[in-house]
Amino acid sequence: MPPDFFSFWEMCETMNKNDPTNALKAIKLKLVGPFDVLAGKVTDVYEEDLPDFLKHWRYYYDPPEFQTVICSENSSCYHMGYFRDDPKEMPVFVASNVLNPKDPDKNGELKIRGQNLFAALNSYFEELKTDPFSRMKIPQLQKTVTSWAKEKGFSLEKTSRAMEARSKKVVASTFHKAGIVVPVDKKNDVGYRELAASNSMIKKMLKGLVDSKNEEERAKYWEQLQPVITFANIANDECDFGTSLELGQDLFTYGSPLLHRSAKQLLTTAYTLLGRNEFAKIIEVHLDDRRKGGNLSVL
Repeated sequence: MPPDFFSFWEMCETMNKNDPTNALKAIKLKLVGPFDVLAGKVTDVYEEDLPDFLKHWRYYYDPPEFQTVICSENSSCYHMGYFRDDPKEMPVFVASNVLNPKDPDKNGELKIRGQNLFAALNSYFEELKTDPFSRMKIPQLQKTVTSWAKEKGFSLEKTSRAMEARSKKVVASTFHKAGIVVPVDKKNDVGYRELAASNSMIKKMLKGLVDSKNEEERAKYWEQLQPVITFANIANDECDFGTSLELGQDLFTYGSPLLHRSAKQLLTTAYTLLGRNEFAKIIEVHLDDRRKGGNLSVL
């Protein structure tokens, strides 16, 4: 975990010595996921329990790259987490996700919050100030967080050089908006090729498939989508692994259980070929038990 993770925990210990995970309770947030380890809540874990822990606080729309560390106590399923392109690398930023009842198509979108937890929370404070029920609780809490960050040398800026460098490496935006980064050999043009259909065309196919009234109608949309999937699989044979990663993530983000089988095949293949085996295991376990709602602790 990155340095800001441990420093954030130390700050929360000064705010609530008895239960640091509830240091942000005034704004209905709690620390979860890997913070549960620091809180001593994870004990006596056996090898057979490990798959379950891959689902610990993993929300419905969380791709393997996203690791939840803070969540809301209300029904919005709002949560923040670290985003890393490779399981062997440090996170590149902190993002958030929330259910959007007014526009369900945006349920899977990730909002980049900042380069570390302090910057992300400070960004969240600014949003809360527009809420008359929350803004009275913000000033003192925000002062505590920003003062700690400045004292410990953590930037409160939303962007960083690392984030800017990453943005130049993004090969596709993806439905979740965070984009994907894969190794690309520009000289030999190997690593990624565009999908066989545009995002708008794919969304139209998926909507038709999911909304179909009967299997005969649904089969027509599968016939349209199958060549796009086949194209991505062929791209793998020619070392353009990013193509199946993009399509797999798009099918996952769209959210329908009808797409789980195809999403799992595309993503486990892509992650394995990219050497991101931990992500392959996460998506496999997640899609076998993909749960909605906000009660996602396995403890």
